[in-house]
Amino acid sequence: MTDFNRWLLKNIGVASGVILALVALTILLGNDISRRLDTVIRQRRDLVERSEVFNYLATLRFDSERAKKLSDQLQNSLPTKDQLIGFSKNLENLAKDNQLGFGFQFESEVLSTDLAPGINNFTITSNGSYSNFLRFLKAAESGQYFVNFTLLDLIQKGKEFEITMRGKVFSQ
Repeated sequence: MTDFNRWLLKNIGVASGVILALVALTILLGNDISRRLDTVIRQRRDLVERSEVFNYLATLRFDSERAKKLSDQLQNSLPTKDQLIGFSKNLENLAKDNQLGFGFQFESEVLSTDLAPGINNFTITSNGSYSNFLRFLKAAESGQYFVNFTLLDLIQKGKEFEITMRGKVFSQ
């Protein structure tokens, strides 16, 4: 081999080695940049999620304070346990105003807590016309007491009805 061929092979070998080193370096740097980019993207996503969580927490705290105020107002709008003494008399007057017979009995009681109102379960027995019963029911539900009827049982006896109602009245 001639000196020129050796020189050419040597230069081609060195150039090829440099090119291979540069390609390897480019691949390594590309992988490193890609890995760092993935890390930045993941951290940015986490930061956005944390920011959203903080916004939700701030909203929840604000809404919680509003709910507490409204809960207190609602709790204060409920009659006290002592005021329930007039509840049966109130219903009896509504029944008389609507020409219905009337029987009433308190059944059980659940005391109020800081988070829930007191509940007194009751049963009403009555008799009269269907239209009078509907007027009575509407008046009872829109009266001064917070009432929830859980059972309405109507049995027709000629033109009249025998009525049994179970319900709950809420208190402080």
